[in-house]
Amino acid sequence: MSTARSIARAVVLAGAALLPLAAQAASVKFIGWNVNTTGSRNVNVNAPYASARDVPAGEFNIQIDGGANTSFCIELTQFIGFGSTYTDYTLGPAATRFDSFQMGLLSKLYENHLTESRSSNQNSQAFQIAVWEIAYDGANGLDAGSYLTNGNFAMTSGQFNPGTAGATASLWLTNLATAKAGSWNFQVLASGSNQDQLIADRTPVPVPASALLLGAGLGLLGLRRWRASRAA
Repeated sequence: MSTARSIARAVVLAGAALLPLAAQAASVKFIGWNVNTTGSRNVNVNAPYASARDVPAGEFNIQIDGGANTSFCIELTQFIGFGSTYTDYTLGPAATRFDSFQMGLLSKLYENHLTESRSSNQNSQAFQIAVWEIAYDGANGLDAGSYLTNGNFAMTSGQFNPGTAGATASLWLTNLATAKAGSWNFQVLASGSNQDQLIADRTPVPVPASALLLGAGLGLLGLRRWRASRAA
C-alpha cells in the first residue's frame, strides 16, 4: 500500500473512531460491592414496587467480557446475583435510553459526587438513589419539593432523616441545577431478564476532523517534498 493511501486510510479510521458505537453483546459478571465498608446496604423503596420493600443500594464491582468496571443499577424490577455471569446483556450508548436532560443530570452527578460516593457505604447508597431518581423521573424534571417520595421512583419518608443516605441524595439532586457538568461517556448494559446497569467513564478529548485533515495534508506535502528531493 502506498504511503498516500496509508495516510488517507488512517484519516478515515480516525474519523470512524469518533462515531457512536452500536449496541453489542456482552458477558457480565457481578463481583460484589465497589465500596466495601460496614453497615446496612438496604434502603426502603415504595415505587416502582406495589408496596414498600428494602433494596440493596450501591456501586457494583463488575467485569464486562473479562474487563474490570463498575456500574449502578438503573431499573428495579429485575435482579442480579454476585458471582454469577450473565451472557444476555447488550452494551450500547446511554443516549438510546435517556434523553438529553437526563444525560445532563447524570453528567453533573458524576462530575460532582462520584468521588465522594466512594468514600463511604452511605454515600455509595446516596449516589445509587440519585441515579434511580434520574433514571425514573429525570425526564420530567426533578421536583425539589417532593422528589424521592413521589413519582415513578419513590422512597418512604423515613429515609430522609438527617445523616441518612436519602438525605444526602436529596441534597445532591437539589444542587444539580447549578452544578457544573463534566465530560462523561455513559453506556447502558441492558438485559431482558436481569437488572439493567449504567456504566461511565470520562470522555477523551476528541481530535477535531480539521486537525485530522491538516495532519494528512502535511503528511502528503512532506511525502511530495521527499520525492522531489530524491528526484533532484
